[in-house]
Amino acid sequence: MSLTLNMAFTNRFILLLILLVFFTPVIRSQEDESGGPSKFCRDDISKKAMALYEKGIDRKKYKKPERLEHLQKCLQLEPEFPEALVAVGLELAARCKLEEKPFTPTLPFFLKAISLCPQVHSEPYYYIGFDYYERLMNDSAIKYLEKFIAFKDDDQKKFAKDWSLEVKQAKLMVKSAKKESSLRKNVLFNPVVVTGVSTERDEYLAYISPDDKTCYFTRRVPMDNKNQVFASDKEKEQFMIARRDKTGTFDRGLPMEPPFNTTDDNQGGCSISIDNKHLYFAMMKQEGGLQPNCDIYVSDYSNGSWGEIRKVSANINDPKYWDSQPSIASDGVTLYFASDRPGGYGGIDLYCCRKDPKTGEWSKPENLGPTINTKGDEKTPFIHSDSETLYFSSNGHFGFGAYDIFYTRKNEKGEWEEPENIGSPINGPTDDTGFLVSRDSKTGYFFSFDEGKVKGKGMGRYDLFGFELYKEARPQEIQLVKGVAKMDSTALTG
Repeated sequence: MSLTLNMAFTNRFILLLILLVFFTPVIRSQEDESGGPSKFCRDDISKKAMALYEKGIDRKKYKKPERLEHLQKCLQLEPEFPEALVAVGLELAARCKLEEKPFTPTLPFFLKAISLCPQVHSEPYYYIGFDYYERLMNDSAIKYLEKFIAFKDDDQKKFAKDWSLEVKQAKLMVKSAKKESSLRKNVLFNPVVVTGVSTERDEYLAYISPDDKTCYFTRRVPMDNKNQVFASDKEKEQFMIARRDKTGTFDRGLPMEPPFNTTDDNQGGCSISIDNKHLYFAMMKQEGGLQPNCDIYVSDYSNGSWGEIRKVSANINDPKYWDSQPSIASDGVTLYFASDRPGGYGGIDLYCCRKDPKTGEWSKPENLGPTINTKGDEKTPFIHSDSETLYFSSNGHFGFGAYDIFYTRKNEKGEWEEPENIGSPINGPTDDTGFLVSRDSKTGYFFSFDEGKVKGKGMGRYDLFGFELYKEARPQEIQLVKGVAKMDSTALTG
């Protein structure tokens, strides 16, 4: 399947946009005010400095450049004049807002003002916290925003006219910063490139079989057109298979044999049943519409070869919309997948359907519901062999930006619990998708072209990486038992 990076705004950036939209009246309210506080922090300010201060805050008589000039002269006379420092900071804050720039230039004035007199005004705490929040300095942002929220004084001139709105905004930032901080896990993350599968080319949409012996993936390779007499940099996707040797290392892999890779239709994003006999995968195929249609297909392994490729079921595949990224549970009859069909909660939602063991008929897809699906996109589901732990990627749940990896488990009632962000440093500001976990639950796998995340360990461009998954994010460890079980012959066929 074609690899696309659907970059999304981070939750933080969206919140900042909201705050800035509602922030405009706050700045205007400051410009409408005149007159200093009822009582100053110091009673020993010189008369000349006080006169300059009064001119510096008189918005009716003086324009901004004149006011700043008066305040500058005031601070030259009295460098530790808290109210004058606040006045300069507020003027700079208004300019920063109009120029759509960070409030960083205000910090020297506001920080000095509150160090001299913590009760000088409520606004310094707000702007300092806002700036730290915008610069991802969560601990400092929380510290000052909470001081702003808790600020109390009988002098109403120490509060902006839109103070109540600012408090709401500050609480939103605190909530966001605290949640983001909680996602930063202090866990070991040392990704190692999976050799063999990973080469100088792009490898992605990988899936490792439940017995941990085989890796299916997509590799981009040069176009091979014998009728073409000139060199070309065009590439095509090949559906690949790699096998582990006795040392546990994957070989470089070979293209899947027919009936796979026999047409130009993109194939990949697969999942195989626990007995390695039924391969579910997505394929983009031109079916006469305005654009190719992506559906889920299946092939059965028998007598040493893969059988005919066929669509799983009309109950699962929508004739018009994108259906892809299947993940078959260990029971062989529960299939999870992603689809952008109408009626969901967002753009791409996760669904599941079940097969009747007696008739082999698949049920209508069931949306996994609002606990998992959001107004954004959820994709690349992976149901672990424990059948209780589901991993997926989302840009709708709270995260670090773009797509993040999440996991959820079933509770005692069989319901999916609130998804957990797998945390940083596993998730980062770029797209994190295509996550899967080994049968023994100890190794997490992902594909990436983020040099910062993989610390320059890749073989080429997109590569497959593995790392030791921290215990809290692991599924239940299971053991595969080889043997013969009698069951209806239609139970596992697609």
